[in-house]
Amino acid sequence: MKTTFLTLVLAAGFAVSGFAQKMIKEKNVPDHISSAVHKKYPSATDIKWEDNGPDFKAEFKSNKMDHKLWITSTGVIVKAKEDITNEMIPSNIQQKIANDFTGMTIDEAEKLEINSRVYYVVELTGQPGGDRKVTFNPDGTVENNILD
Repeated sequence: MKTTFLTLVLAAGFAVSGFAQKMIKEKNVPDHISSAVHKKYPSATDIKWEDNGPDFKAEFKSNKMDHKLWITSTGVIVKAKEDITNEMIPSNIQQKIANDFTGMTIDEAEKLEINSRVYYVVELTGQPGGDRKVTFNPDGTVENNILD
């Protein structure tokens, strides 16, 4: 029994270590990777870099908003996440929230872009049944609605 437990613990440890990211300094990031970030976000400041195997992750502020980018080893941004204010949520999505999520208020919002497809992820609070995390398409349709 102890051997089985120890084997499971060691296996879990190795599995987790395989997913570990390594923080690196910008001077150690290939030029084509860092230039992809600076080209899209020229006002990016305080960039923190992670080496995720062949790919990279960049976290930074631009125009006082938090951003996260996932960049391939070839310099292609495949995922971008940006914190946004409630006012930055498109009006059709705000109207959908007002109509379909009565009594709930927006707690946090972010704009998510995955392989050039845009989504808006909104955390809603205020219902006795619990908070919700709702993902909207730009046209206002709900892509995903989960209890948070």
